[in-house]
Amino acid sequence: CTIEGSGEHIVLKKNMLVFQQKVSDSIVSYRETLSEESEIMCLAKSPNKHSCIYLKARPMPNGLPEDIDEGEVTSHQEVKARARYLNEQYDYDINEACRIWCFGPERTGPNFFIDCT
Repeated sequence: CTIEGSGEHIVLKKNMLVFQQKVSDSIVSYRETLSEESEIMCLAKSPNKHSCIYLKARPMPNGLPEDIDEGEVTSHQEVKARARYLNEQYDYDINEACRIWCFGPERTGPNFFIDCT
């Protein structure tokens, strides 16, 4: 049995006559992609309105999501080494690359938040 990225379980069996199965409806996996930087700044406030986060989205350079998936860029790297790599390979500003807050989803995915304040 293997589990796909969509959560779908794939079961392989040599003798299908012995295997009883229950098939569910098709699963559609939604994945969103950015094609250009967002034009507006989004605002999120905490329930008590004491904390605010302003957010803007922009696409990653070609190849960076693959480098994250393959472990070339991780949340466990030393901050300055990771920033240097992002600067050399993808022309990220060193100061900006040092301020990566987190990777996601699940702390390892090919997305990250950068504190640009």
